[in-house]
Amino acid sequence: MRRPDRTFDPFSETPVDGVIAATCSVQVISGQFLSDKKIGTYVEVDMYGLPTDTIRKEFRTRMVMNNGLNPVYNDESFVFRKDYSGGDLLKLGREHGYLPQRSTSGI
Repeated sequence: MRRPDRTFDPFSETPVDGVIAATCSVQVISGQFLSDKKIGTYVEVDMYGLPTDTIRKEFRTRMVMNNGLNPVYNDESFVFRKDYSGGDLLKLGREHGYLPQRSTSGI
């Protein structure tokens, strides 16, 4: 910050006046060899950076059932608002869940 009347605190959760935010758009299309089992999978997309730019557990694809080998998501784009560029980390995490099996023994 070159102006003496402005200060910058990297740990503040409020953006600095006069900073024009950028956006980052991410679309998860598909996955390859996520699991060899017939399980449902989904992808969580997180962005890590300064406190104003960190977004966790907000964006997630729909679950694709019974296809851990090559699921196709083709969901809408996830849009992240970025106040400060540089030093950001985009994390794509694959998650899975087994489908509940029906009991055939009658118990």
